[in-house]
Amino acid sequence: MNILKELYYGNVSEFDRPRKPKTNPKIDKELIIYEKLLEQLTEEQKQLFEEFIELCEDRQCQDLEDKYIQGFKTGLLIAIESSKIEL
Repeated sequence: MNILKELYYGNVSEFDRPRKPKTNPKIDKELIIYEKLLEQLTEEQKQLFEEFIELCEDRQCQDLEDKYIQGFKTGLLIAIESSKIEL
């Protein structure tokens, strides 16, 4: 099958690709700060903070999806333009 058919039938997904776990000191530091912050919050504040984090994650996921789609469109425009060039 060609890539377009694979894409059409839903067999192509970046989320299915295996990823190597990466150790990132910045992420480790973020986790430490996050845990320290949670220790200082009341239960009500924790709940509100967790809601806030969830909303930020949702927005980030939507932004990533929009950028992926825009990148795909740009790639298609490049392919269309390149097919018009005489070699």
